Amino acid sequence: MTVRPIEVGHETIGLRTGHRYREKSRPFFWPLAGDYPIYDRYLYTVMTADDERAIAYHAAIENIAAGKTVVEIGTGDQAHWARACAKAGAKKVYAIEENLEALKKASALIEEEGLTNKISLLHGTSTRLELPERVNLSVSEIIGEIGSSEGVIAILNDVRQRFLKPEAKCVPQKCDTYCVPFELPDGMENEPIVEKLGASYVRKIFDLADSPFDLRLTLDNCFEEIPRQMLAPPKIVESMDFTKICEESEIQTMSFDVEKEGRFNGLLLWIELYAGERVTPLSSLTRGSNWRPVFCPLFDPGLPLIAGSRIEVRWSRLTSSDGMHPDYHIECTVKSLQNSWESKLRWPHLGGPESFRQNGLYSRLFPRVDAVCDEISLPR
Repeated sequence: MTVRPIEVGHETIGLRTGHRYREKSRPFFWPLAGDYPIYDRYLYTVMTADDERAIAYHAAIENIAAGKTVVEIGTGDQAHWARACAKAGAKKVYAIEENLEALKKASALIEEEGLTNKISLLHGTSTRLELPERVNLSVSEIIGEIGSSEGVIAILNDVRQRFLKPEAKCVPQKCDTYCVPFELPDGMENEPIVEKLGASYVRKIFDLADSPFDLRLTLDNCFEEIPRQMLAPPKIVESMDFTKICEESEIQTMSFDVEKEGRFNGLLLWIELYAGERVTPLSSLTRGSNWRPVFCPLFDPGLPLIAGSRIEVRWSRLTSSDGMHPDYHIECTVKSLQNSWESKLRWPHLGGPESFRQNGLYSRLFPRVDAVCDEISLPR
């Protein structure tokens, strides 16, 4: 582990960083890079290497695409689903991509496969484009590791209102985000780290905000440990049905009854995605998934709880200032036989000083450089 200095705006902060991922390395955090316009070759490769997602999407498309007119949102540099729709018998596919370099690569692939008469590539964001006709199928892959975090609600609501016929279908059909009280695996509370490659994306996200803030973090390299670290049965914190308009802002309240002794550090979140009818849902608790579970830190140090304790959570999803991505606000109350505790966390899409180092875990993950420079040699 090392502390890497990161210059953001007019200040320098530290970031506790581990080695590159190895099968036997310790658990680590990664930023939710997919929530931001920082996609590169590596992130595209990781996304397209998810075999389970590919199987589910192909099955859903093959079940429904024949004879349809289609819009794909965010086709990427491989135009995977636009090409899959065309090969499955779609009459016409409008494939939208904001990244010009990705669009050029997709265009070359489409031409190479002789699909230019079926696929029309459109450069830009879907919310600022028009289609020449309304279509009867939408395909997208803009689900975040918290289902709504990549802005899918605002985007697909706009798609349904402006691009789709009334009877139009969607791939995916539905996404649920689950939530459970959680105890961090050994070592992660006192020595949290971001994996070495993930640290480069932390810097990119902070550059977008021009300020450090408490990033949403995925939890990785501990899949076998996750079930035994859960302190209560999980509940759904958000459910998005893409066959209709979804609410962009929403408040959910949940109560969890603790079933075993443990330390309550925060909430673990994961998604289950339903690509289509008669298709096995995808879960980010599966090791092979490109998506990862997300950890929401609330208590530091973790609260020692016994069975019978109650955890009450108020989860608010509010549209951020960009009109697309959500901000999350979490309030938590814990009640045991003799004590009660409260915690709050602001989890913005892009934050500032008011949402930085809100608790002990984030303070250790992003230490003040002058506080550690005597202990750890900082790389130049």
